Amino acid sequence: MKIMLDTNVLISSLIFGGTPKQLIERLLLMGHDIYISDYIENEFLDKIHLKWPQKEDDLRKVYQKMNFIHCPSTEEKLGEVSKYNQTAYAGDFSDQLYKDCVT
Repeated sequence: MKIMLDTNVLISSLIFGGTPKQLIERLLLMGHDIYISDYIENEFLDKIHLKWPQKEDDLRKVYQKMNFIHCPSTEEKLGEVSKYNQTAYAGDFSDQLYKDCVT
């Protein structure tokens, strides 16, 4: 199964543990593909730098050991917008770009 993480789940799993951490650990152990966009990664790194600077180095090390698959950010993909028919998608077009990454 392909799963896309958002920043809140990533932060919750690494900072607070609990259910989000157990979920990610279980998904990785079961061999599921976990995707994360460059945008989410950058947002995560910015937030840990601002909110938990004393833990930043350790959190970066743990994060780097995780086997996530990276997707291009929305900003990069929007440069290629001509290959998509935006009117064919319901909802936010940027959400579709992430969906395209994992499908």
